[in-house]
Amino acid sequence: VWFPVGSSAWTPSPNANALVCYGPQGVLIQDKSGSAPNFRVTVNSSGITMTGGGHTVVLNSTGLVIDGITFGTHDHGPGTYVAGSTPVTGNSGVPGTGS
Repeated sequence: VWFPVGSSAWTPSPNANALVCYGPQGVLIQDKSGSAPNFRVTVNSSGITMTGGGHTVVLNSTGLVIDGITFGTHDHGPGTYVAGSTPVTGNSGVPGTGS
């Protein structure tokens, strides 16, 4: 059963044509496949967390964190690497190792 709930104390939506969800501890959106959710998005006062497929993406005061790697301070070591069978000069994709 869907029951619309509102409060005159809530901040008006910046877009009257968009769905706005409120929750006292945040909002959770998830799929339901089988016995457990596969993908979910959580929005709360700490940030936004997306999980699914064995991966996690977090946006919070630390910055952007993908599978445990913070991308505000993320770097790659310079060098020449082999991609397939082709040498490529540039960044390796492995943080700070040059490999």
